Amino acid sequence: MATRGSDGGRGALPVAGRVDLLCTVTGTTRITDRFQRVHLRSPALLEAVEPHPTMWARFQFSSGSRPHPRAFTIINAHPTEGTFDIDVHLQDGPAARWAEQAVAGQHIHATLQGTGFGKPRASITRMHLVGDAASIPAMRTILDAHPGIPGTLWLEQQHESEIHIPLHTRPQDDVFRVLRGDGTQLISTVQAGLSRHKVSGSLDTEWFWIACEASANRVLTVYLRRDLGIPLSNIASHAYWSATRL
Repeated sequence: MATRGSDGGRGALPVAGRVDLLCTVTGTTRITDRFQRVHLRSPALLEAVEPHPTMWARFQFSSGSRPHPRAFTIINAHPTEGTFDIDVHLQDGPAARWAEQAVAGQHIHATLQGTGFGKPRASITRMHLVGDAASIPAMRTILDAHPGIPGTLWLEQQHESEIHIPLHTRPQDDVFRVLRGDGTQLISTVQAGLSRHKVSGSLDTEWFWIACEASANRVLTVYLRRDLGIPLSNIASHAYWSATRL
């Protein structure tokens, strides 16, 4: 999962400067045919910054003599044991090849820089999380950290097997899955859903976390601000990947 910069905020203090750390593989788990979970241990990483929703680190992969840094969301963090997981999309590339071949005892370098989380205000009544398989790990951490706030998940789906990726949804959450198609379906589905939702009430007390493909991310963020009048303080927007760079 290629990620973004952080929106900072008060949910967790951002890292001051850059911290380079060594992580050790403790095992792997195949989540779906296209996603591999890698179990890692690095007590120093979890000591450098308090674990928080959407926490991420940049891992240093290589292909030949060229470095290939890629950012992944930290999930299942256990600070007392110094362990955590990352989910890797098994598309062609150095990160995917590393994840498929990873074995216990193997080492990889990671960098912490700028991770943080702007948590929803206490008055927020619903969270809208928009993304795809790449952003599911971060969505999970948001849901886990806010058990009292219901959520609506808008998930773009490219492959049938993605339905098996754990979401950590609660009984109060709604999930809408949208086939990617030409890349516009997620935009139209979210816009239609929010337009209907606004008719039945105000969106001013609802919070929006948008983390999908870059072009869709821009369109939806502009829609929230210009068409629905959502205050900037209620929006966290991150372009997780770009279709033009594949």
